[in-house]
Amino acid sequence: MRTTILYLMLITCLTAAFSAPGRAGEKDLEWKTGKLIDVQTRGRGRHAATYYAIDGGDLIYLAQRTVTRRDKPLNVTVHGTVRFAVKGSDIYLLDDDGKQHRLTLEKKTAKTGP
Repeated sequence: MRTTILYLMLITCLTAAFSAPGRAGEKDLEWKTGKLIDVQTRGRGRHAATYYAIDGGDLIYLAQRTVTRRDKPLNVTVHGTVRFAVKGSDIYLLDDDGKQHRLTLEKKTAKTGP
């Protein structure tokens, strides 16, 4: 009986520790609307990466997604509207189906001129 209670307590603690932090941080995201200006895949095999350029108004964001052979391209429309959020070195992107993807923020560039 005592072993069963300890086991259940351990499972409860592990579940709380591994599920709560990631989801709680993603709910705090400040979503913005931008324009997806370009998508390019560079490299081959295990060195392949897809880069997404997003016009966020005052900044251009360059996000990178490492792809494997079994990964499908994101369902996004170049020159279309896109929803995104920036948190630290991550950028979250909603595809055309509303599915959320986490990418790595590679670079932010200030727009010059009008």
